[in-house]
Amino acid sequence: MDELKQQFYEVMHKYQKPFSEEGVTANLTQWNEQKQGLLQLLRRHPLWNEKELAIVFRVEERREIDRITVDETRAAILELGRRACTDDTMYENFETALRAATADYARIPNEYRFGSTAVSSAHRGKRQAVSSIGSA
Repeated sequence: MDELKQQFYEVMHKYQKPFSEEGVTANLTQWNEQKQGLLQLLRRHPLWNEKELAIVFRVEERREIDRITVDETRAAILELGRRACTDDTMYENFETALRAATADYARIPNEYRFGSTAVSSAHRGKRQAVSSIGSA
């Protein structure tokens, strides 16, 4: 009860609220008395933890990375980069960095992981064609 009282004092001081030690003790004593029936009921549960004064469930959850979302997000970011980069070299540096950062998380493997420079130059040609169509 002393720990709870100390936490109460800290909150009251933090928010600069007036209080008295007698008032705090009276409120906490009443609160404690009114919770005893609930505590007796909860203590019957097989997962009751007396230290925590709670029923504690242990759940192990493991989430996998949604690789399709990584691919979709990477494509959207690449499109934004294509619009924002002022020249091909800047975009290629951006694209290389983004693909390197997402390589282990993507579903679609990066072309550069296959060691093909032909694919990279094909992308560059496609990007230049798209740029020229967009400016026409």
